[in-house]
Amino acid sequence: MAADLSDANADRIIYLVAAGLVLLGIALAVVTVWWWRSTRPEHPSLGPLEVMGEKKFRRSSSAERRQIIANSRPPGAQPLIVEPPVPRPVDLAMLAGAAPQGFDDLRIDAHESFHEIAVRDFLPDDEAHITQHARIFRNALERFREREMR
Repeated sequence: MAADLSDANADRIIYLVAAGLVLLGIALAVVTVWWWRSTRPEHPSLGPLEVMGEKKFRRSSSAERRQIIANSRPPGAQPLIVEPPVPRPVDLAMLAGAAPQGFDDLRIDAHESFHEIAVRDFLPDDEAHITQHARIFRNALERFREREMR
């Protein structure tokens, strides 16, 4: 390949490659300037968020953190003051007058397992929707309850 190139051909190839690289550099510079101008600057109120990501902030005490955040706020910004919510008053006289109806529906008998409760409360009463195995189980459970009632 080197034998095929003359000094004139080699010079021309070198100049073309150099010109191509210069054009590529100019194109990259134009794209970079365009990109810089098209981006918006960060709003100053986001300064505390930038500071919160630093290691110094994470390792400092809560009083130091408040001071760091206060220093990172833009001039004229008001510090965030979080006040605890004021609870609404509760009318205890109304609660005293209402007697509970009872809690029998919440009681779980000691001999009743959670599986039995699930069968009792969640299986449909419509026999058309219950499988043969569920019917057998329900009958056995009813016989078990009848024996315990005696």
